Formats: sequence, structure tokens, C-alpha cells
Amino acid sequence: HPIQRFVVTIAVLAGVLYAGVFLACRTDGFRSYAEEFLGKHLGVPVRVKRTHATPMLDIVLSGVMTDGISRKGVAGYRVQEAVVHWSILNRMLSRGGILSGLELKGLNVAFAPAESGAWEPAALEKLGSWVADWGRFNLGTPTVPAPAAPREPENKGKPDAAPAPAVKPEFWDRITLAIENGSMSWWNADKGELASATGI
Repeated sequence: HPIQRFVVTIAVLAGVLYAGVFLACRTDGFRSYAEEFLGKHLGVPVRVKRTHATPMLDIVLSGVMTDGISRKGVAGYRVQEAVVHWSILNRMLSRGGILSGLELKGLNVAFAPAESGAWEPAALEKLGSWVADWGRFNLGTPTVPAPAAPREPENKGKPDAAPAPAVKPEFWDRITLAIENGSMSWWNADKGELASATGI
């Protein structure tokens, strides 16, 4: 029957598409794309160790980190595993984007003052402010590091390696967020620890 053949054809195409997306998420090409995407949206270069998809096609990123995260007083973050939940329905209902939820396991964030007088990493500043308010940390305004002597930029004429983050503060209000075994620390310009929180 024509309707039966149509349904079978659609089911086969859907199966092929599902398998293609599921397998593509494990490739080095997708991992490189994830690094580029995160770097652009979070405003700092990011490395990702592995990527794969769940049976529901949620994206799993393992070993996400920024350079220098293990150095004392340097702003950055490390995530043991990030599970990105997405929904096309969210986009269709104009709920602000395709992303619907985020699970961060083994999150470690180090905040340090930027030259602008705000906390870096800027994309996670609101997340850090929630934890600081909850912990009643009296962080005050970040002490801006002393400006370096002006010099000729090394990448003159080239795009900046670390673009401004595309993740705005209101982003965190639009998604379901879960953090497991998280920790955060805040450092001053002299690399002294102002506050820290663990077991988030």
C-alpha cells in the first residue's frame, strides 16, 4: 500500500539519520567543532578530550578544560563530563534556543579579576555569583591587576584568539542546570585566594 511504503521509507531514513548523527559525535572532526564552538561562545580557548552521544542524542563532552586552569590564580575551568540536553521543540516554541539543559559533573572553576574590573571567566560570572551569594562570600569588587606596559600586539591584523563570550548572564536563567561534585575559587590580582566552595 502506498501509505505503508511511505511510512517504511520515512522510518528507514530516520534510522539512517539517527545512526549517522550518533556515530558522527564520536569523530575527531566533531570534537574539534565542539572545541571551536565552546571557545567562541565562552570567550576562551577550550580543549575537549572526547565526545559522544547518548541514545537520546544528547551530547556528552569529556575532559573539557581551559589552558592554565591548574595554575594558581589563573582564571579558567575544568569539567570532567558535560551532558548537553537539546530540544528542537524549544526552538519552535521560541524559548530562547535549542539548548534545554546542562549537566556538569566534576566542575572546577577558578575566578580571577579581569582588566575590566569584572570576574573572569566572564561567561560563568553569573554562575559564580549565585554560589558566592549562597555562601555569603564578601568578595567585593575584583581588584584590577596593574596594567602592563604597552607593547606592539603579536597578532596585529589577525582576529583575537579569545573573542568576547557569547554566553550572556540571562542564558543561565533559560536552562535546567545540574552540577555534581563542583568546586569554585576566587583569586585576587596578587594570586591570593579570597574564597572557595567545594561539594557543589
